Amino acid sequence: MEKFVAGEKCLPPSEWPAYDPQPSYVELLKLIYKSFKTEWVNRQTSNWAVVDFVDDLKRMSSLTLDDLWATLIVAIVFTIMRSALTEWVFKPFARYLQLRKCDRGKFPESVFKALYYFASFSYACYILFGVGDDYFTDPAFSWAGWARHMPVPQVTYGLYILQLGFYIHAVYGVLVLDARRKDTLVMILHHVITLLLILFSLATRYHRIGVVVMGIHDIADIFLECGKLTMSIRYRGKKFDQIADYVSTFCFVMFMLSWFVFRLVLYLPSVLYSTGHISMVICPNGPFYIFFNCLLAALYAMNVYWFQFIVYAAVRILSGTVVKDTREETTSEEDSDMEAVNQALHRVNRNEQGESDEHTQMGLQRVLKLPENKAPPEFAKNESQEEKDISQLPPGRSASQTANRRLRQRHT
Repeated sequence: MEKFVAGEKCLPPSEWPAYDPQPSYVELLKLIYKSFKTEWVNRQTSNWAVVDFVDDLKRMSSLTLDDLWATLIVAIVFTIMRSALTEWVFKPFARYLQLRKCDRGKFPESVFKALYYFASFSYACYILFGVGDDYFTDPAFSWAGWARHMPVPQVTYGLYILQLGFYIHAVYGVLVLDARRKDTLVMILHHVITLLLILFSLATRYHRIGVVVMGIHDIADIFLECGKLTMSIRYRGKKFDQIADYVSTFCFVMFMLSWFVFRLVLYLPSVLYSTGHISMVICPNGPFYIFFNCLLAALYAMNVYWFQFIVYAAVRILSGTVVKDTREETTSEEDSDMEAVNQALHRVNRNEQGESDEHTQMGLQRVLKLPENKAPPEFAKNESQEEKDISQLPPGRSASQTANRRLRQRHT
């Protein structure tokens, strides 16, 4: 088979073949599959996975040593800046708000990420809609005029270096700084794939579609981090902030909607259709077609994977259960205790007469009868006396106040 040679520029607009700019989702998937199958056959040489890839990278890459140094410097600056802000601003502010101990550890991470994602999303929107380029609504524009070693606008180059530096820092953050979660390995894989996509799209001058991918993903992260932030400040000075609870619920709803609309629905026509089919119509034999589309498909698969956590959290809200990050690593027994207590207290608070049903009593008993090895010494010491006091009081609000106090002793 003749060796495949990647193209070095796209066709001029006058030579573009006819294509459907807005196909249905079924037709879209068919076109992507057809283009991918055709390119797979065309590029199927004996050494395509290694030798041809390296040869094309040497011939098509426009990265310089200065680009790599700038990225490394930005990553170091992000790490230093986050550590400084955490110690001198975020932690003191959390203490000032009198947050619970379990919330004070999460507060700095959420604030830092919320600020960054808001800034990066605003930056991407400025490029997409504020400088006269129409990358987002017209998939063909992302490829029009593409050529090897074409210059990258300074405003786009700045966003790329910023994102590269942040995700290098993010890998370090997941391994060292952030709280351990059930999806930590998936998160690391996500960051590595994101780094490869950003780095190679800059090297091969696929920066236009790269900005679209960044804009589509960052908007949901803003609502995610703002929701986690407002959930952390719901309990201040052992008092429940109802306004913060409303805001956190609003952020969660917007997070769920933005994730579904942008990452699952718009991602297909705006990104995968553009890279999987339109790119082959306008730029036949473009370099790294299979490499980029496999990474972008993997990114979409991870978005679907994480959406199951979002749906699970929505079910918990509708069932009246306390909302928390379902990815956090906690034992099933602790989760069960917390869930039972919150459901019981929710029933007590809804009862204006101070009367509780059998389910309420069962939920409160799960707090009152926890094993002593899971409670602080002073809690175990006074357990029998408090149970005796509770038996002499109405089972309504007084019991819920006692359970609340014990719950705070265990988790703060």
